[in-house]
Amino acid sequence: MEFTKRDNTERKNTQKYFDKLPAHYKEATIKYDELYSSVAANINQDLKGRVLDIGSGGIINYDRSLCKRLILLDITKSNVKKEGNTYFVMGDCTSIGLTKESVDMVIMQSLIHHLAEKSHKKTLLNIEKSFKEGYRVLKPGGSMFILENCPSRIIERIEIILYPFLSLIYKIIKFPLVFAHSQKTLKDLLMKCGFKEVSIKKIQLQGNIPILGFDIPEKYVPMIISIIRAKKEHQGTLRK
Repeated sequence: MEFTKRDNTERKNTQKYFDKLPAHYKEATIKYDELYSSVAANINQDLKGRVLDIGSGGIINYDRSLCKRLILLDITKSNVKKEGNTYFVMGDCTSIGLTKESVDMVIMQSLIHHLAEKSHKKTLLNIEKSFKEGYRVLKPGGSMFILENCPSRIIERIEIILYPFLSLIYKIIKFPLVFAHSQKTLKDLLMKCGFKEVSIKKIQLQGNIPILGFDIPEKYVPMIISIIRAKKEHQGTLRK
């Protein structure tokens, strides 16, 4: 894949932001232990063989001993190293440098909302590319695990209407452009990319939830912490 000038600008903004946050990630696993532990319990159910974790930031909240090989792919430069059965490599989720049908599981935790571009249409194309890449590298029978804060369809529509204004706000506060997608939008895109078994589970927490770097009480957050599992059929074929 070749990035356009605009695409590359947003990608670099996100990369620069996360290059500064490796210490923050480790603090977050302690601060939001309830969230990370709950998510890990769900991931561990499917862990096996060769696993690709995209956008992890170097944080592994699940039992890596269940993997034969764990590949952490990220756009940040700070985590490029090898450790035991774990490999850290630089890369982009819209153009994964792995061969077809080479992993048993793909993990995307709190990644999708960071694939935002200057328009909602381009944002959806980015997500579709990442899902197609995930589908491509998965072995038949493999699964994709996604963790995202998902708003209702009404909130999502408001986001779309306010997109130009929100883009300006993010630029002013020097925060990478983000966009939260509803469960239906993500499920529809996964189905479009070839996945036929898609299930969604809500994570219920007490206390605060991290939103844009702030701690917001769960009862005031108009989004649902969602675990989305997508299964690639044993004889599945990517839809055109």
